[in-house]
This record gives sequence, C-alpha cells and structure tokens, in this order.
Amino acid sequence: MRNKKVFIFDVDGVLLNLWQVMRCAYEDFHQIKISEQEWEDVIDDFLHNPVPYLDFGNYFDNSNYFGSLPPLSDEMLFLPANLRASGFDVAIVTSTNDAPEIVEARRENLRVVYGDVFSEILFVGRAQSKEKALMSIAQKYEMSYFCDDSLKNVVNAKDIVTFSIWFENKHHLFMLKQFDVTNVFSANGVDEIEQIVKSTSDSFRKIIRK
Repeated sequence: MRNKKVFIFDVDGVLLNLWQVMRCAYEDFHQIKISEQEWEDVIDDFLHNPVPYLDFGNYFDNSNYFGSLPPLSDEMLFLPANLRASGFDVAIVTSTNDAPEIVEARRENLRVVYGDVFSEILFVGRAQSKEKALMSIAQKYEMSYFCDDSLKNVVNAKDIVTFSIWFENKHHLFMLKQFDVTNVFSANGVDEIEQIVKSTSDSFRKIIRK
C-alpha cells in the first residue's frame, strides 16, 4: 500500500538562499566589488546562458561558501517541519553537483539549517533533468507536491506529481513565454504555498472518499 502524501522541495532558491551567498563568492572569484544591480544583471545573464559561468560554478561548488547557505527566509525555515507535523513525508530533489564531497557538504548544510526532517534527498547532478528522481519518489505516494523556483522544472514535473508549484523567481519570468503553465500553481511566498497545500489536499481528500 502506498503512503499518503509527500512534499518534494528543490533546494537552491527555495530552501536555501543561494544567490545571496553566491554574490560574495562571485566577487572573490573575480576580485571585484559589484553593485546590487550589477549582481541582478549577472543572475539574469547566467539563467539565460550558464555556459560562460562554468569556471565560476566549479569554484563556488568547491568553496567554503557552498556548504554554508542560510535558509531562504525565516518563514521557509519552519515549512518542512510544519508539513511533516501535518502528515507529509518531506523530500528533496536537487540538481546540485553530485560529486561525493559536494553531496556531503550539501547534506550537512541542510541538516544544520533544517534538522533531520527530510525522508529522502536525491541529487541529480548540475543542469540535469529531475524527472526520473521525482518519479521515483512520487510513485510511492497517493498524493505528491513538487516546489521549485525553476519554471522549466515545475512544468516538466506537472505530469509526474499531483501538484506542481512554481516558487516565483523574477529572474525566470522570461520563461513564461516558453512553457505551457497549465495546471502549474505559483506561489510568491511560504504563506501561498501553505494555502495551495490546504486547498488542494482538502479537495483530494474529498475525491478519494467518494
């Protein structure tokens, strides 16, 4: 018999504040200081074409910055534990570099920030598809949620999980014209994620009782 429900998180930009720390690493890598707007421009450029940033990416993955990311927000800090307390299993699928030492650094970072709340953490490798990993988790449950700040990832997931949630990221807005977002939820904060979960899980409960 399958378990009832699982909430699957992405990490960077959802659970952990990647961009805040990556800016410091970027400045160290290039030995420069940049303004807030210049950093915003770098993020936009990177998301449109990450290839020119591969050397910096390798530097960041192997730096002390990588394993010391803070929670995205105080509200997000409590969401996984609250979901677990309300009957969810809580899991992660992340495209973090899957080299053993980097995986271990990421696991420890998550443990320090969030504790031992996650039932499963799957690493698919940088820039790799998350679909097989999501399927391997979702098939164990009657109801599954996936939350990612990448619009591409949540669109690809909508036929795999029960509910796919885009955690809105302004730097991904250019993708709205590229993908069919039908049946994809969007949330602009933790409170909106909680509202989506409440409304959809209540509806799901009514359906399976019929």
